Amino acid sequence: MQQAKTNQTPYELIMSTIATCDAFCEHLEFENKALEKRDIQAVEEGTKTKRHLGSKLESALKDVKLRRDAIKADANAVRELQNLQTAIDLYQAKARKNVVLLSAAHEATAQVLNSVRQAVIKLKTKTKTTTYGDSGKIEEKNSESNSLINKEI
Repeated sequence: MQQAKTNQTPYELIMSTIATCDAFCEHLEFENKALEKRDIQAVEEGTKTKRHLGSKLESALKDVKLRRDAIKADANAVRELQNLQTAIDLYQAKARKNVVLLSAAHEATAQVLNSVRQAVIKLKTKTKTTTYGDSGKIEEKNSESNSLINKEI
């Protein structure tokens, strides 16, 4: 079994994991509210913080798992395990809501862009070009435009 990379007592480990989980929940709540208000800039600005908190929480939970025997031997840590489970449950609920809101925002953006694309295609289906023919006469041709607008999002 791997050793956890921490100098913390089992109690301190549980408490710092709860604190990290709480911080992540606060960030997810902020992001969820921003998504509900369609404030995408605020969501983008919080991406670095979200990644950091996710990594920190993952590492802390890994340490808790690796040190479960030491945690079971520490009465203070055992008392806090229920609080840790409550924090994790809250985190999971907020994370699920966040996934739904992010998916909805992505889908809405894709629909708007596809609608704009379809409108542009409808307005500009054929391009009239003027060229010189074989005999040197001016010829007008209708041709379909082959542009990036014809790409599906």
